[in-house]
Amino acid sequence: MANSDTNQDSNEVVSQAPPPSAAQDAPPNVSTPAPSVDLSGLVQPGSSLVPGQAAPSAMGTQDFGGAMQRANTAAQNIQELNKPTPPPAPIAHERLYKIIQAIGIGLSNAATSIGTSGREGGAKGVLADFGEIQRQKLQGQEAAQSMKNVQIQQQVTALDTNYKLAQMISFGASLPDETAKRHLELAGEQQRQNIVGADFQEAHGGMNPSQFSSALSDTSPVRASGGTSGSFFTINAQQTLSAAKTAGLPDTDPFVQNLQKMISDPNATAKDLHFATQRLQNQQQLQSKAIEENSKRQLAAGAQIKTDQEQLAQNTYNRTVPKNAAGQPVEDFATWQARSTKEAEVAAQQGDPAILGAMAANGLVTMPQVALARQLDKKGLQKFFAAANEQAKANGAPEIVVNGRPTGQYFNQTAATQQYQYVTEFNNPNSKNQQSINAGLVGYQCEVSTREQHHVGEHRSQQD
Repeated sequence: MANSDTNQDSNEVVSQAPPPSAAQDAPPNVSTPAPSVDLSGLVQPGSSLVPGQAAPSAMGTQDFGGAMQRANTAAQNIQELNKPTPPPAPIAHERLYKIIQAIGIGLSNAATSIGTSGREGGAKGVLADFGEIQRQKLQGQEAAQSMKNVQIQQQVTALDTNYKLAQMISFGASLPDETAKRHLELAGEQQRQNIVGADFQEAHGGMNPSQFSSALSDTSPVRASGGTSGSFFTINAQQTLSAAKTAGLPDTDPFVQNLQKMISDPNATAKDLHFATQRLQNQQQLQSKAIEENSKRQLAAGAQIKTDQEQLAQNTYNRTVPKNAAGQPVEDFATWQARSTKEAEVAAQQGDPAILGAMAANGLVTMPQVALARQLDKKGLQKFFAAANEQAKANGAPEIVVNGRPTGQYFNQTAATQQYQYVTEFNNPNSKNQQSINAGLVGYQCEVSTREQHHVGEHRSQQD
């Protein structure tokens, strides 16, 4: 009994601990209005499928606004509840309270120990009492945390419920628009199918797919069947054949020959004509692609040749363009190219002035002939006279002396012209010189022939 009294006293002492503050453990009041949220942007109507009429929108209705406001309030409460719990406020004279509590527990356990002759109470009792106090504190903290978790879960449920409710309200308000949109999509698809069907009939002689399949399945000759289908397959085959020949396919092409055979065959069916036509059309397409690819390759090859020529011209420019003392070109590429092209044209027209000069020194051409035929420029004339002078010197012509002074030149234009005239006269069979030469040659041949006959006669006489 003494021990129970002591425990009762200790419980009374423990119960004297100040209770936790109500503000700390009390759950948040979710019934209070949340801070105002700006929802003015949600009251604007969306696009309408009916011209002149605004689309219905739940964004500005009271139900939608209330659901969104409750969802926002729950989100704010969740944020507040997730914050760490602040430590309890300090108790007035807390140090003195703990001292009195410890003294009470000690006296209580001492009395218990005396009353039970040491079997209970004592130091063991003190430790047990302080352990119980600690356990009760931990239970209180766990209970508070459990309550907080329950409150957080409640707010999460409220947030999810109100958000889904707002979505349902919005979906319900937009349902007429969605229905009308779906109806328009179905109508558009039906219109597209109608257009496809009309295009098919236009491309197949007015036949729909079922009629076209039936015509291909018919095994009777297309000429005997007559009607729209027969004329369609025949006319399409003839047009395809004409187009293929216009495009350049020869009569020896196997697909051209096959279609010609089907057109002229009185027993050809619609299927025969159709597939022969399709094969020839495919042949045309393949040849067109081949021609296009060949053209592309030729264009690419031409472009590559042009690129190579441009690169070669650039390299030649870098190598041959005149440069100043600093090594910089004195002409830009365009000027150099124009000058080089002109020089090449002149060289092609003039030929080799050195060869022409040697021919003039040998009497094969005259200076007027060269000047008129070749149109030598200043540079060409210099080469011409230099070559003529060298050839005349090599021919043994005397050095030209003017006023008793040697000039170092050997090419005499007058003498060369006379030499040319002599050579021309000599080679002309109608000239007097050539006639004289020919007459002398004939007399010589007659004289030789007479001598040979006389010699033969003397030889025979000696034999007799």
